[in-house]
Amino acid sequence: MATVILRKAQANDLEQITAIEHSVQPVPWSRNGLFSEFSTNSVIFWVLSPTSSLSKVIGYICFRMIVDEVYLSNIAIADKYQRLGYGSFLLKNALNFWKNRGIERVTLDVCKQNHQAISFYARNGFFFVCPPDKLKGKFCLMAMKLFQE
Repeated sequence: MATVILRKAQANDLEQITAIEHSVQPVPWSRNGLFSEFSTNSVIFWVLSPTSSLSKVIGYICFRMIVDEVYLSNIAIADKYQRLGYGSFLLKNALNFWKNRGIERVTLDVCKQNHQAISFYARNGFFFVCPPDKLKGKFCLMAMKLFQE
């Protein structure tokens, strides 16, 4: 894994973020949807860049506060950089950020058919709130407790 930096997303990152989103997500957000998320005050939107090229985006993550927990809106790593540890690096740094602020629970929705994402989240400590086979829609809810009892 090359040396990377996690930094706040900037407006000029949006084209690269959109390109990653459309290349890796089975149900990608539109550019307008990403921009809306990016420009919302309650959302924290970070990108992952190689230290050798800080303007290059190889991944991103965005979270929002909902009352006393955090909702993971989106995370993606460019195809070329997948399965090299960047996704876990990005997620673990974001989870530590929230844990250090006293947040106890993180939730996310994932497409039931996106087995790769479900496996990634499970490896990183997320669990199903309701088993996917019990749900009628396309998405299921997963969660993680940041402070174990």
